[in-house]
Amino acid sequence: MNYFICGFSGAGKSYLLKQIELEHKFQNYHFIDLDFLIDQKYATEFDSLGSMIEKIGMDAFRMMEFNEIKDLASKTNIILALGAGALNPKTQELLKSWTGLWLATDFDTCFERIKNDSNRPLVKLGKDKLKELYNERLSIYQQYQTVSNLNQVLEITKS
Repeated sequence: MNYFICGFSGAGKSYLLKQIELEHKFQNYHFIDLDFLIDQKYATEFDSLGSMIEKIGMDAFRMMEFNEIKDLASKTNIILALGAGALNPKTQELLKSWTGLWLATDFDTCFERIKNDSNRPLVKLGKDKLKELYNERLSIYQQYQTVSNLNQVLEITKS
């Protein structure tokens, strides 16, 4: 069984992944934060994930995400925290056999968490543009099971 966690920037996907990793129940799983994976893979070429995105552009970054998801899609026992914009029709097709969990965090909370983070290029767009992006992505996120904490994840993964 594979799971992915989706949600907006600052929703807490990486934090939730770490909480899940500490649960004894998931000892045979691989815990992968997609942004961290990409950052580590290209760490020698760029100072940070944010600088990578700024230098190569969002389209090239999305292709990196797609390729990493494609590599992971056929593996088993994975819990994957996706980047906020990683879900699109192509990646959804790759992950269609996985259980998707949407970490439903409201926009204002997300924005407060990321507004001063220089490693997030989208923050430079400003609060209004980010809110538009959040609202655009909601229809994708809402296709998956809603969670807001570790206990809900544990309930969903009981079987």
